[in-house]
Amino acid sequence: TSGGKIIAGTQSPLTMSENINASDEVSLVSFGSGATDDITVDADITSGANDISLYAGHSVTVNALRTLDATAGNIQIVSGDNFTDFTIDHDGNATGDIQLNATSQLKTTSGGIILDSKRHIDTSTVNAGAGIIQLNSVNGNITQNSSALTAADLLITGAGSATLTRS
Repeated sequence: TSGGKIIAGTQSPLTMSENINASDEVSLVSFGSGATDDITVDADITSGANDISLYAGHSVTVNALRTLDATAGNIQIVSGDNFTDFTIDHDGNATGDIQLNATSQLKTTSGGIILDSKRHIDTSTVNAGAGIIQLNSVNGNITQNSSALTAADLLITGAGSATLTRS
């Protein structure tokens, strides 16, 4: 799929299996708070100059060998948020996780990358270039899966443990 601005929303699982190459923002939303209100990324997503946003009522999974590239924009992934009120307040499913397969990548040259989860975050290669990486786990753990976190600044907040490896 190619084009300017791409926005897709559903109240059930949303699986992206075709590459997206947008010149403007990309927003994908799985509204609700059910255990199946997931987003699964099984394709590459590129935004030429704007943001990539994924909001799921339950979990967000980025599968192996998949890349989210916001060029100079921001990437925001939120799990466990209903988002029907367009407010991030973690009113979705209590077991909402963010799972980035160890061979997936999130990247931008100068924007920020925010991973904001109701429960656990498992990271992959996350490269914000000159920007900031923010990892927030409301009720879970943050785990770095043998991959690099690259940014000018790193902010980690959460209720559980954070396991990071310096490389």
